[in-house]
Amino acid sequence: EIDGPAEAPLGEQTYFTILSETAVRAEWAIAGFGRDEINPFRQADQIFVQPTDDTQVGESFTLLVTVYDADGNQATARHRFEIVPASISVEP
Repeated sequence: EIDGPAEAPLGEQTYFTILSETAVRAEWAIAGFGRDEINPFRQADQIFVQPTDDTQVGESFTLLVTVYDADGNQATARHRFEIVPASISVEP
């Protein structure tokens, strides 16, 4: 399972949590952002993206995660998110 927002603001770190009770290793990939492996995997782990290319605003990306248990069985999950303009904070 992947828990995370549907929007990733430009210039900000956006975190996604990968959850699996039985996984011992995980691989993740996001086209345009990168890929990596989490080994050992500990039931829950976080990754983040930090979009910096303003031409990506309005584009959607998919986080693809494959987890493996101790016997080599695998499961896959996907999470789609969109790059949005940076949030504007207003100080009182």
